[in-house]
Amino acid sequence: MKGLGLASVSSCTYVKDKRETPLEFRIETANFDLPKGITAYPALLSEEEIRRKLEPELAKYPPSMISDHLSQLLVVRGNSLHCDGVRIGGLVDEKYPGQIILDEQILANPDTGFHHEFSSVLLRQHQERFPWEEWKSATPDNFRYGADHKAGSPIAACSVCFSKDPGLNEKGFVCEYGQVDIEEDINTLAHALFARTPEMMSMKREYGRIGKKIESIILFYDKINGNNFFRDQFKS
Repeated sequence: MKGLGLASVSSCTYVKDKRETPLEFRIETANFDLPKGITAYPALLSEEEIRRKLEPELAKYPPSMISDHLSQLLVVRGNSLHCDGVRIGGLVDEKYPGQIILDEQILANPDTGFHHEFSSVLLRQHQERFPWEEWKSATPDNFRYGADHKAGSPIAACSVCFSKDPGLNEKGFVCEYGQVDIEEDINTLAHALFARTPEMMSMKREYGRIGKKIESIILFYDKINGNNFFRDQFKS
């Protein structure tokens, strides 16, 4: 996002195993310019409250993975973030793939939030490492992204991106919004994996297509990180 002001900026500290590692990304809550078509109001949460809400989510990643890929987190007032008039929970600006814009109310929401957008950050920076063919093989042969669900439709504003719907899950999706396009499919499944791990491990065993997609995400994240951190974290 060009022209971002720095009047309300702080660094964030990640704490794990009694060691502190500074994360080199900024938290911005006011004085910002938004991409074309995006509207929002400054956040009401303080930076300390934002950090406190994020800590449990950040702890699910190696510190270097956050620091190497996320440069700025712009947090806006709850329910004020809109894209072309449609309310959304967050986005990654295409021009600045290291910056996330996020609604303050969903920072730690179990159904949509940080993990959703951070998966886009990783995809934008490491497209060549993602196992695209394996992912596509986990979708039904006759399925077409966006055929019934468009990004600009009301479903794009859906706040619940996890559904135990056997018909949907059998096809390899954790929510309807994942059918909009392949990136949203990856976003929604990655978020569910991090935010609802026990349920997703159960679904991995029950639904073959979801199992394949989970394996693709683990493979992708471990390729970026350079070890088996996520393989060990998401053991069935």
